[in-house]
Amino acid sequence: MTTLTDAARSHGYDALVPERIEELSRTHRVQSPRAIGLEIPADAHSTDTLSIEEITSALVRPLHCSALYEEPGPGPTYWQRESSLYLTLLHTADIKADPHQFPEPARILTPKEAQGIKNDYAACRLESA
Repeated sequence: MTTLTDAARSHGYDALVPERIEELSRTHRVQSPRAIGLEIPADAHSTDTLSIEEITSALVRPLHCSALYEEPGPGPTYWQRESSLYLTLLHTADIKADPHQFPEPARILTPKEAQGIKNDYAACRLESA
């Protein structure tokens, strides 16, 4: 995780660096936009590893927003924005990802665009454009 957050910070993407990391469980959900939630799979405890995909998703997903847990869930605009944050974070660490692998079109964001999305997410405005 430090590789991703250090890379984000060194490229001016401070909005992609959380203040706090909380482990998610069946009974604990992130409540603050300043924290990210990390679900640690059972096998990760024995192997002491998490995939870069799991870590990257945790760093960009606003798990404090109840709309993520409601039906029908967020729409295409949300997924496009999340995918773009994901792609951008990987890009800052020189990790290649195919922008076409996402369900909605993704692109590398500027630090200002990433900050704007994270500000929207802090207020649970998931569909803003």
